[in-house]
Amino acid sequence: MDKEEYLSKVERKLRRNYLIATWDQAKRNVALNDVNFDLIVMGDTGKISVGFLARLFASAFLPRRKVAAMVTVTEEDRPISVEGLVKIVNAAKGYMAAEKLHWIWLVTANYAGFLANTLRFAEEYYEGNIAILLVNLEKREVSAFTQTGLGRTGLRLLKP
Repeated sequence: MDKEEYLSKVERKLRRNYLIATWDQAKRNVALNDVNFDLIVMGDTGKISVGFLARLFASAFLPRRKVAAMVTVTEEDRPISVEGLVKIVNAAKGYMAAEKLHWIWLVTANYAGFLANTLRFAEEYYEGNIAILLVNLEKREVSAFTQTGLGRTGLRLLKP
């Protein structure tokens, strides 16, 4: 799968899914601490806009939270190491703090795959407000994801 094709697909899927948040802000090629995020889509959980009753329910019961999906695509011809993934996670944490985001889906996609310890790191990562998804664009599959509710929800929306 082509990089641009994947980024467009993710953005389209998020913008159509108003049951989680209203995904109304998209940025391309955001550089943070030597990491380039090819796509960042931000939304608000308190602005669900599917029908009058859903909007009324959301405004009454759901807290307004800023959330985001952050996607970085590495085009290197070697698998991503744990150290590389930790660098990406730390850059995303800085962005989360600066933008006051409540939670994020952090997608790292590439064509060369991932080392076994990188897959394990993503699956076992536990910080309640971050879910990591590792996407292999060559095979068009999610290689690993954080085993939490946030991770499973992101899996449905962010797979290639």
